[in-house]
Amino acid sequence: MTPVMEKVDRILIRFGYDKPTRLGFFLFLGWSSLVGRPEETHDNIIKRLNLYPHCDINNEYRGLLEQIDFARVHNIYDELVWRLDTDITARNISNIEGVELSEFNFKNYHLLDDDDQKIVKLGDSEYLFSEAMRQFGLVMEAAEFGPVQAFKSGMCLANIRCQYDVEASRWSVAHIRKKLPLIFHAADFISYNPDAYGEGYLATQIPLQVFLNGTPSEFGQLCWYYQSWILFKDQLPIPGVEAMPIYDFMNWCYDRAKAFFQAFYDKIIEVTATYENTSLFPAFKSDVDERPLIIKALNEHYGDFDADRTTSDPIVRALIIFGYFCSLCETTVAQAGLRPIQ
Repeated sequence: MTPVMEKVDRILIRFGYDKPTRLGFFLFLGWSSLVGRPEETHDNIIKRLNLYPHCDINNEYRGLLEQIDFARVHNIYDELVWRLDTDITARNISNIEGVELSEFNFKNYHLLDDDDQKIVKLGDSEYLFSEAMRQFGLVMEAAEFGPVQAFKSGMCLANIRCQYDVEASRWSVAHIRKKLPLIFHAADFISYNPDAYGEGYLATQIPLQVFLNGTPSEFGQLCWYYQSWILFKDQLPIPGVEAMPIYDFMNWCYDRAKAFFQAFYDKIIEVTATYENTSLFPAFKSDVDERPLIIKALNEHYGDFDADRTTSDPIVRALIIFGYFCSLCETTVAQAGLRPIQ
């Protein structure tokens, strides 16, 4: 593996993804690297591809694809796109008999799950995308492929489909990227920005930073500062905080929110006006335990999780920090008389 592939592999290992899932993600990276990114210049494309093993597609594709069940890979991919609930029109091509065929067939093959669930919430994305990567990886393992061969296989598969329908190829990859789960989003970002997410990041910080990238800049910056009050003291990680049982961690977030309220009252009011989703979370009340209410809000809007678990789950902790910051915002504007407490 190249250094950037090793870094992608390390971050997936750090967050507990198994070998088939990691192999499948390398196939996806190969696939998406050939399709490219809408904002890329030619120089950026060359720079990105130089981070990976060279693949001579014309000479290597047959030796790679003859060893794998590429029809199954295509079906897994097409089902994943179908579950995105997006509208992509595949190109129809008439064969010599006049029958119209398409390189893509976006439908539910029931390979990722036996239901018709679409990717609506973050939790849906985590489950269905991870399962798609695992299924890709099982195909790679059956051929005894490693990460480099998986990456090259992805490039070869994408190349074939691009020849028949370049627009559906581009749009499908673009839509998948928009719905990437938090850790896979970080791994994808590393794949073309290898200096991102250095070793100094705590586990909880990585999914939180990815999540905050989707919020207004000033809101995200203040929430990021709030997490530093939770996880750090004197610029050093506070021992044991990330390993707290979930409800104890929530109590700690509440205690730090009270201190943050006193220090940044005016700034909190300012940034709350930039982000309407704070109203999804409850304002703090002295006689009400906010923990089940915050968990309920997270479940309803971002995906189900078990808040009674006692093991460390960085994604859950990241969302809890976000939830407490939103509740802090709601409390602040309510006390300022700008919004009634619900």
